[in-house]
Amino acid sequence: MLLRRCRDRIEREGGEQRANLLAVAQVFAQLHYDRPQWLDILGGSKAMIESPLIQRIVEEKERTAVAKATLNLLNRRLGVPGPQIEAGLGQVTDEQAQLRLNFCAATCTSLQAFEDALREELPKPPPASTRGRRRKKAE
Repeated sequence: MLLRRCRDRIEREGGEQRANLLAVAQVFAQLHYDRPQWLDILGGSKAMIESPLIQRIVEEKERTAVAKATLNLLNRRLGVPGPQIEAGLGQVTDEQAQLRLNFCAATCTSLQAFEDALREELPKPPPASTRGRRRKKAE
């Protein structure tokens, strides 16, 4: 059967991309076959969960959900947050930082106070490179 041959080849030649290839094969199989039990041939839901690609998608969805919940909380408590708050929340990728901001949204007294807390949680830019800069010659 086609799905078994596909799985065998991925197992043999997939290398580091094995988990992602199994997940993608399952997606294509679902588009063509109307038998969910056949997906077990490709590893079933366990193979999907193990895929770094699927993990990244799930993590991004979770980050988006927390940011949306934080915005909704701010909106209900303090009024419509400005676009800078929404953009800032989109930049916060650390889970603990997101949870701190969500708690802050539940307890802060103003949108300005939340914005100040958000600024503290934003990822810090990398230090400027000194490579390629010329030093002054000693006189």
